[in-house]
Amino acid sequence: MSEAAPLLAARGLSVPIGRRRLVQPTDLALREGEWCALIGPNGAGKSTLVRALATLMPSEGPISFAGEDVRRDSRRYRRHLGVVLHEPMLYRELTALENLELFAKLYQVTDRRQEMWRRLEQVGLVEHAVEPVRRFSRGMLQRLSVARALLHRPRILLLDEPLEGIDATGAEELKALFLHVKEEGVAAIWVTHNWRRAWSVVDEVWEMQRGLIHNRIRTERVSPQTWRPRHSSGLGY
Repeated sequence: MSEAAPLLAARGLSVPIGRRRLVQPTDLALREGEWCALIGPNGAGKSTLVRALATLMPSEGPISFAGEDVRRDSRRYRRHLGVVLHEPMLYRELTALENLELFAKLYQVTDRRQEMWRRLEQVGLVEHAVEPVRRFSRGMLQRLSVARALLHRPRILLLDEPLEGIDATGAEELKALFLHVKEEGVAAIWVTHNWRRAWSVVDEVWEMQRGLIHNRIRTERVSPQTWRPRHSSGLGY
């Protein structure tokens, strides 16, 4: 892994709920332009870890962004995050364009009209720009969620199954977009059940089991045709 200082880092990060820990004490580091796929069975703690890194739920252990503790100024940190969760985080009565405009104002995006249309074009939703989001399919909601996450030009993306509900052609289009923003230096953690789909984009695969990252593999060192997760039993891989 590169010796460059981490853009995002966590040390002993855990998520306690009562007497249980949904995420066990975990160390991780993500550098500029680096993409990691987070895989594992349902209940492994993947989504919980992403939410903790996004400061959307209480956690223990330091998280740093560009060397600074994110809890000292979580609002500043969140301005550098683009987040796609299972919930679309969209207003269903508004159109796609109105949703983006709302978030563009919230993040004080400059040239927001141009930026909104650019993102809609990148995710293939220009023809649906003035359509109410309540009419959107799951795949269209995911596309719009990606557009929203990219709208303010974040430095880090936290993506929880961003290709869910999207057909093969659409998935390839979004993967091309991911590669484009990666080349711009954006870093990402990508939760996915389909690690083969993410392989050509990510630099590393993190395998999570029972709340802990057990295995990390650099994709440049192995072939997706021969590699298998350590804890593959019952995962549907």
